[in-house]
Amino acid sequence: MVKMMVLSAAVVALCTAGAGGATTVENDALKVNFADADSGFAVTGIVVKEAGGARFIISDGEGPDFWELDFTARAEAGGSTVLQLSNRSPAAERQAFRDGDTQAFLWKGMALGDEQGVVDVRAELKLPSGKAAGEWRIFVTNRSRKRALATTRYPYLRTVVAKGEGDVLVPTKNFGARFIRRFDPSALRPRFYGYPGWYPMVTAFQKGESGLYCAAHDPDGRIKTLHYLKDGSVFFETPVENAGVVGKAAESPKYPVVIAGYAGDWWQVAHIYRSWALKQKWAAKGPIAKRSDYPRAMSDVAIWGRLTYGPSSASNTLAMIRNTWPDVKLGFRWYSWNIQPFDNSYPEFFPQPGVKEFCEEARKEGYLVMPYVNGRLWDQGLRSFRYAKRDCCTDEAGNPVIEKYGRSFGVMCPYAEGWQQTLIDMGVDVVEGNSANAIYYDQISCSRPQLCFNPAHGHTLGGGTWWAEGYRKALTEIHKRFSAAGIPVTSEGAGESWLDLVDGHLIVGRNAYTDDVPFYPAVYSGYTTYFCCEEQATDAPEAFFARQVQSALCGCQSGSWSHNRLFLRDSKGRISLEQNSRCLHALARLRTKFPEYLAYGMLRDEIRPLEPLPEVEYEYAATRTRRSKEPTKIAFPAMIGYIWTDVDGGSKAIFAANVSSEKRTVKIRVPAGLSVTAKALEVPDQPAASFTLDGGVGALTLEPFSIAVIR
Repeated sequence: MVKMMVLSAAVVALCTAGAGGATTVENDALKVNFADADSGFAVTGIVVKEAGGARFIISDGEGPDFWELDFTARAEAGGSTVLQLSNRSPAAERQAFRDGDTQAFLWKGMALGDEQGVVDVRAELKLPSGKAAGEWRIFVTNRSRKRALATTRYPYLRTVVAKGEGDVLVPTKNFGARFIRRFDPSALRPRFYGYPGWYPMVTAFQKGESGLYCAAHDPDGRIKTLHYLKDGSVFFETPVENAGVVGKAAESPKYPVVIAGYAGDWWQVAHIYRSWALKQKWAAKGPIAKRSDYPRAMSDVAIWGRLTYGPSSASNTLAMIRNTWPDVKLGFRWYSWNIQPFDNSYPEFFPQPGVKEFCEEARKEGYLVMPYVNGRLWDQGLRSFRYAKRDCCTDEAGNPVIEKYGRSFGVMCPYAEGWQQTLIDMGVDVVEGNSANAIYYDQISCSRPQLCFNPAHGHTLGGGTWWAEGYRKALTEIHKRFSAAGIPVTSEGAGESWLDLVDGHLIVGRNAYTDDVPFYPAVYSGYTTYFCCEEQATDAPEAFFARQVQSALCGCQSGSWSHNRLFLRDSKGRISLEQNSRCLHALARLRTKFPEYLAYGMLRDEIRPLEPLPEVEYEYAATRTRRSKEPTKIAFPAMIGYIWTDVDGGSKAIFAANVSSEKRTVKIRVPAGLSVTAKALEVPDQPAASFTLDGGVGALTLEPFSIAVIR
């Protein structure tokens, strides 16, 4: 009898009516407040009940503050004007009601231009009891004969945190996210992030240790964009399938936005997202350590160089590196292996004389050589474009979608069978025609989709899953063909959508920030290989060490745009930048010695010092912003470290580094009874580390610019 009374009380608490018809929906984790019907059921607040019970969202009562919709008609129908509706638009009737564990809100009989009463909208929040996350969905019924739904913005959350009043996890290139302290939304650049691509569709807002997780849990990878407005408002924008096509347009985004409360920091956000992401199709094959179709040649590379000239120059570079680093597995990204200049004549890649012979020589010596091709563009200046443009993405008027990278390129539709075959043919030419033992398809994993309205391609017009599906079809054929021979397929950026078909993800993006965090490694470590770290080889050794070490300790294979410069000789015949070269060699040996963690293991957490550590700041010439010629300054904690397990979780290790010019000691909590040893790698010649354990507190001492592994 007591148990029944408790359960009944919980159900009643899930939804209560407040003053003036306002609605509150809550469980043990969250409390969500909605305004009354006259105010359009605006989302007026979300309270996270853990870690102090922080409140998020400040609704000013103006503009959309729950949902917003765009309606259009295809241009050839003479109705290209966009009409918008929001939760505050007039409706013949507004209702709020319960449907099981779902709180529903209904707007009936909304006008669309001169058509009266033709649109109904239902917005839902499913919030089960306990500490379950909430699922937000929206559905549209459109009876218009003139216009169709084109785009949804839902949920539309007004001023989630005011300027300077909280910390925010924001998607970015490189490792996937920044955790921006004292967030100022007006200063954020850029303010929208497209998908599929290298931006994860997840954000989080935090006050103290009380946080609000918000992510698009879309198993089919629909085209969408995450937006942040200057006032701190946030929404997911989704072009629907057959956008603007009257009678055919989809009437919902077809995926939930999940909002959850948590206590902690951005690592909890990564863990929540990981628990969902590893159940999706792109992770269904499991960890790479247990996959028969994963080419170990990719994960075994310890360090990457870059080749930017023809076979003669490349051969000289290999000979120099062979003498410098004889004990580690090397990979090379090869640009300008073809006769055309870079960013020119895509996708017609014609090899320079000697390419095949060079690749065969490199294979025999155990190197991975990965020529560059572009997996997204066709040069508009080529005569072949007059035929290829039938496979190009087109706008609503039927014009090819063009992007400029010095020259003008058509963005190819990945759903078009002709372009899929071109992708396959490029790979066959590089691997089978020129004996390369890896291939790099630029832009596939990173660049955002362009909408396509060409009905001849056979996909839904505008939005939908076709971008992800098209590349999945082509990459499935490519990966099946090459993985059997142990040949890796790689692409630019850490995008997740084809994780099971892209063996390596190049970590190269815009300038890095102090607040960059290893979000993607925290989610997908053990499921792919990340490689390279953008940098100038001429950066000061202290700065070079800090960035390269931080990246390597997150499991990323070392390498940079300009590694070939590490082996150039100056006018006196000396090898330049020896310290930076030694740093890279040490990191390569580190990865080679501990592959069970850094190549195949799971990144679990960062070290959490029991006493505050100072920060150090370094300048980086290679990460200049596009708006300034000044070097980028990046701050690091004086000691950085990450906690790893092997693929099965039975073995743990801490990888730590002192990135400052002073001897440092960091104290961390260690579970009682754990047997620990310490080993330092000298970068450059430094004494070994020391580690002591006293009452569950470990003290690690490192000399300047040195690394330790605690197992």
